[in-house]
Amino acid sequence: MAPVVSGNIFNLIYGKNLDARSTPVDGGEKQCLDGRSCYSNAYIVTLVASTLGVAWSVWCIRQEWKEKKAEREHNNDHEG
Repeated sequence: MAPVVSGNIFNLIYGKNLDARSTPVDGGEKQCLDGRSCYSNAYIVTLVASTLGVAWSVWCIRQEWKEKKAEREHNNDHEG
């Protein structure tokens, strides 16, 4: 379920950013002619979210490693 929620959030961010930089053309549609800058803010949001996700994953892995190391040391103390 997490990808469904986050996917919708990022779609909304991209859409809002594109709409803010677009101008109406014939037929009521909007068009952005700014090239890469049409999405630049959305890319920054994605970069920050990805960086936070990687940092959180590394922190979780480190915590699990520390817990297992402490458990091994505890077991070794009781065996010897």
